[in-house]
Amino acid sequence: MKAENKSREPLLLIQAVELSWGKADRGSRSGEARQKFPQAFPVPAIPRGEAVLHRLHFHQQGTAFLDEAGEIRQAMAVCGPKLDFSPERIRREIQDRERFIQRYRVQAFPSLSALNLTNLAVKASDGGYGVSFFYDQHRSGAPYRRGRNQDYGNSRSPFFCKDCLNEPAFTLLPGQYGRLLWNERRTDCDTGEWYYLLHIYNLYSLTAPPPEDLLTAREPDFLYRQLAELY
Repeated sequence: MKAENKSREPLLLIQAVELSWGKADRGSRSGEARQKFPQAFPVPAIPRGEAVLHRLHFHQQGTAFLDEAGEIRQAMAVCGPKLDFSPERIRREIQDRERFIQRYRVQAFPSLSALNLTNLAVKASDGGYGVSFFYDQHRSGAPYRRGRNQDYGNSRSPFFCKDCLNEPAFTLLPGQYGRLLWNERRTDCDTGEWYYLLHIYNLYSLTAPPPEDLLTAREPDFLYRQLAELY
């Protein structure tokens, strides 16, 4: 009997957490609540792939944090009656949108090159993963990040001769856990008002199928921070 092929097990787990808030929540009370916001969450059952992405989004309202399902329920409670939706129609709309969120919350990728995450690059490196942070001016808000550009002289790189930050964050070996934190300020395309985002990337180089508390049971081995002053 042939030995079981383990190559289809996920090798790299990435949990991408996004927290947004508006100008009304820039004050000290809301800021203190953000200091207590979790930086890692339980891992669901995951599919097979070379890389698996677990996405989570939260929106702050005062000292409370709504997940995507909470935002949908809140929005439909306000907008549904204005659109003359019946209670049954509102319930169906909420269920449909929640199913859509669940469908894309966890995604498997056949290769690292298929990942397309904002400001995060991952490459296989000496039996592990080399993780880099870069500033993508087409997908990122303020402030513009400048600093070391590891590919400044590489004519084959999209960062060739560019004045932007592009640097190694850490290298993960099997069984190691790393975290990147970065923030940004954006402008709402409808209202023109500023809003703010905190991004958390938790990366784990897996050696076995992960338990639910993989990312919450301990602190990361590596921490990279790009936290700017947001006005």
